[in-house]
Amino acid sequence: SLDVSQNTALTQLNCHDNQLTSLSVSNNPNLHYLFASDNQLTSFDAAGATTLNYIKIGGNNLVSLDLSQNLNLQQIHCENQGGVASTLEHIYLTGPCLVSCGFVIKAAQQGTSNLQIHVGTTFRVNYATNQFTIANGSISAGTTFVI
Repeated sequence: SLDVSQNTALTQLNCHDNQLTSLSVSNNPNLHYLFASDNQLTSFDAAGATTLNYIKIGGNNLVSLDLSQNLNLQQIHCENQGGVASTLEHIYLTGPCLVSCGFVIKAAQQGTSNLQIHVGTTFRVNYATNQFTIANGSISAGTTFVI
């Protein structure tokens, strides 16, 4: 693991490809950019990183990715790396990034038979279901939006 809890002024963190198994940026309220792909993460906490705009966290062993407290997210990249099948089954989103994350949703699904994206409300489920479709190429088969 990597302890950055005392680095509260941290705005960028690049810790990709370090064989990390857990990472918490919950005590990093000024963090805007996180690059943590190609590790062995099974545990990840970003609840306190309220200014997080960009996250790249693909190529890990996460089953669930809770980004529901990260309301400023604009881009989420959780695609597979190196041909390894994704273990990701759930993504939790409540912020405005739902409007601009079509590519990310598709990328997260590659190699995963069923990916549930939890969006918080019935309105957002309906919006996402209409906006992101297999036909327009923004998601892959097996991806569903749920409350």
